[in-house]
Amino acid sequence: MTDAGFDEAMMRLALDHAVQAREKGNTPVAAVIAKDGAMLAVGQNEVRSGGDCTAHAEVVALRKALAEFGAERVEGATCYTTMEPCPMCAWALVEGGIARVVLGARHRQLGRKAYGAYALEGLYELTGREVAVTTGVLAEECGEMRLAWMRQVGRES
Repeated sequence: MTDAGFDEAMMRLALDHAVQAREKGNTPVAAVIAKDGAMLAVGQNEVRSGGDCTAHAEVVALRKALAEFGAERVEGATCYTTMEPCPMCAWALVEGGIARVVLGARHRQLGRKAYGAYALEGLYELTGREVAVTTGVLAEECGEMRLAWMRQVGRES
């Protein structure tokens, strides 16, 4: 499988889990942590179902990957996420050793105002951290899922 094919397969897996998150009453976002062509962990947004404001998909996936390997970092791994990571998640990924983030939908492309002019690359540039960012992988599908949920719950941003 090509790198692009693997990226798409991991994002499809994340999309499947985002649907599950929505079915549990959570924001439909999911993330997959992978390394060396193998999936390590999957996380879904669990904020509402788990009563934990930090249980964003990326953090949940990272916690699972770290627990699986009994490590403090998963050096060189990739995080695939259906929605651009918020600043909290972006920093957790850095601290967890993630070398690359592949994202589907972006906040600004969905017209979200909650983060102003925030962009993942800007945070990493500001902090001097070397994290590769790949955008546009199944972006339309990821974005539509988020927009549909926002309409359903009456949320503008």
